[in-house]
Amino acid sequence: MSLDHRDDVAGGCPSAALLDEIARQGAEVATAYQSGVAVIIDEIALRLTSDWSFDSSVSTTRAVGLMTVLMSSLQLARAVADEKVVQQVLTAGIENARVLMTNVGHRDVVRGGLRPVPKPTT
Repeated sequence: MSLDHRDDVAGGCPSAALLDEIARQGAEVATAYQSGVAVIIDEIALRLTSDWSFDSSVSTTRAVGLMTVLMSSLQLARAVADEKVVQQVLTAGIENARVLMTNVGHRDVVRGGLRPVPKPTT
């Protein structure tokens, strides 16, 4: 994500540009959109598992998280006027995506950063 990406509304992410319109079109369009998004999420989850060694039990959740963080960050960056705020939004989106890409198992947010949380024993 960058200022150029934010400014390229016509050639950039269609989801970030059109989510509200998709929601207004009714169930048929929403179902078609959901099918397309599922393909993207499945591909991201597969790559998280195969390329980043994520456990398959968390890869889909992380893939959904990545999509939501990146799309919403881009939407918000396009909606505000103050360039300083835009940069904060884009930077936060990238940093949050990086956290989602960190393969350390379960984590807990604590003051000062993230700390590993032991996995439950089964």
